[in-house]
Amino acid sequence: MVINKNFAIKIPEEYGLEYAGPIFCSGITLYEPLRVWGATEGNKKVAVVGFGGLGVMGIKLALVMGNEVTVISTSENKRQAALDLGAKFCLVSNENELSQYYSYFDLILDTVSAEHDLLRLQKCLRLNGTLVILGLIPKEAKFNFLDLVGNTKKIAGSSIGGIKHTVDLLELCNKHKIYPEIEIVTSDKIDDIYKKLQEKNDSPIRYVLDIKKSLELNWLL
Repeated sequence: MVINKNFAIKIPEEYGLEYAGPIFCSGITLYEPLRVWGATEGNKKVAVVGFGGLGVMGIKLALVMGNEVTVISTSENKRQAALDLGAKFCLVSNENELSQYYSYFDLILDTVSAEHDLLRLQKCLRLNGTLVILGLIPKEAKFNFLDLVGNTKKIAGSSIGGIKHTVDLLELCNKHKIYPEIEIVTSDKIDDIYKKLQEKNDSPIRYVLDIKKSLELNWLL
């Protein structure tokens, strides 16, 4: 494939291509809001909502930047995995647990694409805090505008980042040995993977297609 040099990124030799691919998606998606809302300098209380591929990258990046990280998940089963990854707290997203952290977080990164209670997350923001929506939620959401105005809270959205910040991210990941969770697969497994993702897409695993082995496999077939 031929591309304009302005859109080419040099990948360090020691950083495997199989890891670099997901960095350009889940990595930059989480790096950008951390950068925009001041978490790259550390000392922020950051919550990551969701413990899938996006969430895990957000945790790793926020931690290496020097922030206190909390995971918010619907699953009790993911609590220990989040703590093992370095999160200080892992909360199940119900009223009982979240109410203990109302007015606590500087920044909340919400990676969940399914319908969920954003009003409850808004309550967890402290003065001047920001809730960043990263997941494509299918329905309209409710917010408390009196709380937004009175406490100068912010609701924002974020997508990916530009070339410069993607380069910065790759350098950061290479320096601190931050890698996405991946599984390398061949093309004959794609149908099964799609079925698995359609049933439930909350795994931290990013599937990486090995094109060379796929071509060899197809040739043998």
